[in-house]
Amino acid sequence: MTAARQPRGVQPSYVTKDLVVLSKISPKIRNTYEIRLALYMAHSKGMKFVLAVRPQTQVDPSVLSLLQQHGGKVQEANLEDYSVYIGHLKSNGEEEGWVLGDAAALAALAQSIQSDWLRQRLRVGSVVAGRDVVEFERILSTETLAQHNIDGERVQEALLTLASAAKQDAGSIFVQ
Repeated sequence: MTAARQPRGVQPSYVTKDLVVLSKISPKIRNTYEIRLALYMAHSKGMKFVLAVRPQTQVDPSVLSLLQQHGGKVQEANLEDYSVYIGHLKSNGEEEGWVLGDAAALAALAQSIQSDWLRQRLRVGSVVAGRDVVEFERILSTETLAQHNIDGERVQEALLTLASAAKQDAGSIFVQ
């Protein structure tokens, strides 16, 4: 039985009448639904799109190609605020996930987590794979997290869904 795909939102870091900026601090930027949706939002409204990243960030070539095709660009900057995306990378290379929120949302999540082990794995740039996915799910199920993501889902339930999918697919969980 396949669950219906949840419509997802995006939370750009900065929007004007002419520009959409999505700021990311992960050292490695994957081609995620969040980036594609923010780019589509800008392109469909005739706005410019900028993916703002920290210096020395590795941006996946597929992201660079997508931005080039649709008039977006990557710009390096020293970022204080950023969007946080949590996803499941499938064994076939596809991904799915959701936006937690901004830097403040991530800080609030970290403060609400009791387990140091889990807190370390929910930092931007983290990847949980292999046997760690089982441990991630086990520890997460003992926590009590009341926070919601930008789609209105309880973060704990949304994370458990990603962990279950990663276990079934031999995939991984990542924070970008």
